Amino acid sequence: MGAAHPSRGERVTLTNQLILINEPSTRISGTHLQGYIRASGAELIRKLGRPQQGDGYKVFSEWSIESDNGVVTIYDWKGANILDESVSTWNIGGHDRSCWQVLDDAGIEENQG
Repeated sequence: MGAAHPSRGERVTLTNQLILINEPSTRISGTHLQGYIRASGAELIRKLGRPQQGDGYKVFSEWSIESDNGVVTIYDWKGANILDESVSTWNIGGHDRSCWQVLDDAGIEENQG
């Protein structure tokens, strides 16, 4: 996929079913931790493009993805530099377990971090 990093307020279509969003979204609002995945930052960048900048306090890098199956956020809770290959556990946020289907839609395997 390898999408470009969207500008603030922009949506980038990853496929005809997936949209990477970089804007405040009512669909993303209220998501919470659903689990973890193991992947390097480089692997996620190859699949999803550059991440959004987080709040710089507890989240430094994040992706927000929506599909017909729901929404998912992938983020480094209190993480380190995304380019550090040793960073391999990422938090997965969603409203419910449907977020795992969105990850599957994006070609990212569910695994336990």
